[in-house]
Amino acid sequence: MKNLFKILSLCIIFIFIFILSSCEKEKEISWNKLTHTTYSEMLSKEHDYYYLLFYSPDCKFCEEVLPVAINYQKNNNAYPIYVINIDDLKNNSGLKASEGYQYFSFIGTSNYQDVILENVPAFIVVKNNVVDLLISSQTTDRPKSEIIHWLEN
Repeated sequence: MKNLFKILSLCIIFIFIFILSSCEKEKEISWNKLTHTTYSEMLSKEHDYYYLLFYSPDCKFCEEVLPVAINYQKNNNAYPIYVINIDDLKNNSGLKASEGYQYFSFIGTSNYQDVILENVPAFIVVKNNVVDLLISSQTTDRPKSEIIHWLEN
């Protein structure tokens, strides 16, 4: 009886670990449905007007924006949308604010290195390879709902 209990306990632990790991993979698979770009390339697209959506796979607010972004892209709206994983330090080093960072507006910049974000989700409108608008916790106390509103209208 003791051995059966041990075997059942191990099975439950393995099932639990499998479920948790598959949830993380599903999140990343969902983000992979969108067109990714990198920090250094984000202000040099061949479009006159486009959107950038910044996320972290562990951000619960980003997860709420995700289905709206997927729906936006699926409907082939007039303006392309690109996403950037702020936690991907290999491709996006320098994007995430370091401790003690003091925000200053980078609206009007064409230099990607001027763009530094403290939190996600964040949303940038780019016009002629220049930052035209920023929606983030740096500019509003309701970034998630404002990003969703922007993508739905």
